[in-house]
Amino acid sequence: MSATAQHVEAPVESVRARAFTVPTDRPESDGTMEWESTTLVLVEAVAGDLTGIGWTYGDVATARLIQTKLAGVV
Repeated sequence: MSATAQHVEAPVESVRARAFTVPTDRPESDGTMEWESTTLVLVEAVAGDLTGIGWTYGDVATARLIQTKLAGVV
C-alpha cells in the first residue's frame, strides 16, 4: 500500500459479474486447439462510495457462478 493510500472499511453492498465475448483478429491457437474469440469475465464490487473491478478469462458460466452463488457470500 502506498503512503498516500487510505484504508477504508466498508461492507460490500453489491457484486456484479458480466461476460463479454470478444472476437480475435484472426484464429488463435495454443498448439492443441484453435479459437476465434475470447471471453472476458468482469466483476465489479461496490462498497461505500468505492467500486473495485477485477477480470479474468473464462466461460460465460464463470460470470453466472459469481452472480448466482458467490456474490451472496461476499
